[in-house]
Amino acid sequence: MVVREKPGFDLGERQARVEEGVLGNLPIRPRDVLGVVDVFRTFDASFVEEDRLFEEYYRFFDERMRQHRIQPFFNAVESPGERDAFVKALGVTHILVNPTHYDELRRVLDGLPGQFVLRYTHKGWAIYEVKDSGPAGGGVKEDRGYP
Repeated sequence: MVVREKPGFDLGERQARVEEGVLGNLPIRPRDVLGVVDVFRTFDASFVEEDRLFEEYYRFFDERMRQHRIQPFFNAVESPGERDAFVKALGVTHILVNPTHYDELRRVLDGLPGQFVLRYTHKGWAIYEVKDSGPAGGGVKEDRGYP
């Protein structure tokens, strides 16, 4: 899971280790990956001012919760236009799909080849590139395991 950082906000050394371990062999920068971020507003002060820190995300979160009762993007109910607006507004270049959402999102994103290109898949994980976010070409990289 990687969240695009706001300037001046450091996700910390622990996040860097996660990025290196999960994405160390991939030809993309980990900071450009959007992963599933199960972020629901808390009732206590465990993560202070999250709606201000991730203001643009929460605009979509509030809208999707009103419309579909589900978080943005990582679902099977949004329209292609809603997905497009989300990735453009947040500047997303790549999407990391974890095993929890793999089957559902593979069907959805593979069905939108004009918007998303599968770049990597292995054991229930997938990475998609958002069209027009990077160089053309490439193809799917299948991980053969660690050396």
